[in-house]
Amino acid sequence: MVDPLIVLRCDQRVYRCPPLMDIVLHMLNGYLLASKAYLHCHLKETADFDRQSQTVSNLGVPGGPDTPEVTREELKNALLSAQDSAAVQILLEVCLPTSEEQQLGANTESLLKSIRGPVPGKSKQGSLGPRARGNVEDGEPEGGLLSDLREVQCLICCLLHQMFIADPNIAKLVHFQGYPQALLPLTVAGIPSIHICLDFIPELLAQPQLEKQIFAIQLLSYLCTHVMGTLLTVLTRAKRFSFFMPILPCLVAFCQAFPPLYDDVAALLVQVGQVCASDVATKARDIDPLIARLQYLKEKPQAVVAPGGGSSKLTLPQRTAEELGGTDPDVQLCYCVEATFMDIISSTLHGL
Repeated sequence: MVDPLIVLRCDQRVYRCPPLMDIVLHMLNGYLLASKAYLHCHLKETADFDRQSQTVSNLGVPGGPDTPEVTREELKNALLSAQDSAAVQILLEVCLPTSEEQQLGANTESLLKSIRGPVPGKSKQGSLGPRARGNVEDGEPEGGLLSDLREVQCLICCLLHQMFIADPNIAKLVHFQGYPQALLPLTVAGIPSIHICLDFIPELLAQPQLEKQIFAIQLLSYLCTHVMGTLLTVLTRAKRFSFFMPILPCLVAFCQAFPPLYDDVAALLVQVGQVCASDVATKARDIDPLIARLQYLKEKPQAVVAPGGGSSKLTLPQRTAEELGGTDPDVQLCYCVEATFMDIISSTLHGL
């Protein structure tokens, strides 16, 4: 109970065996809770004894018995926070691919495909089960290194989500400590409760260390993209138009400042286009070709730019101001999505 992190001092092969890792995570969670209960009881027992001794020795001295109590409580909370943050940091380190997995092509961004789920209309799979995650996109055989890593990452993200909900201060402490930037796409997409980081990002940006300021900006960029994808599923039709029309141009700046965000932004734009096109499929004849063009832009961005950095090979339908103003809001949003896609591709490829 004194050292709950002893659970994680196991053979490294356990970290790539999902069934065993699931057991280890349950044990770790139980040990952390037991440690909290043990320290609480220990503090209460020793406090009662010290209070009696202090009352006898310092009878009549105001405030004497209460001073050690405050110090004990602070020390207990500090110890518990240190235990929780250390456990989170170890688990985040486990999520990093090993050298062997890196040689097989593993990276945290590609592993997100198993967490986000399939794109509507692209796959008939529903929620990804433990073994289904091993066969996403790459056709990898079940039980391979990358499928095991994906499953372990999902298990760890689930535990971290529960820990952040139980105590939001853990999330703040962990992000003030920092962790590898390569894990940001994984944590933002795999931990639903990570949106609470938006509350303390200004404080993180105010830190004097340059590394923490860089980490805060990188975290914010991934959070913004992820929040937009979440809002797409909950906003009404009218609010969707009011929300996305002014922010779509901002995605161009996102991709210019953070090129690794290109895949996430491209997936978001395709998803926005699909949602809007499904609402106006019977109102405009060129909406269905638009979805095909968006998929083509996402998969082959280099193919749409002419050699030598010239104009795009893929010509967009020209829309007059009167035509756009008189069309359905979802149709306008579809055109804006396609224009944003072309701006991102142009700015990204020309900046290389």
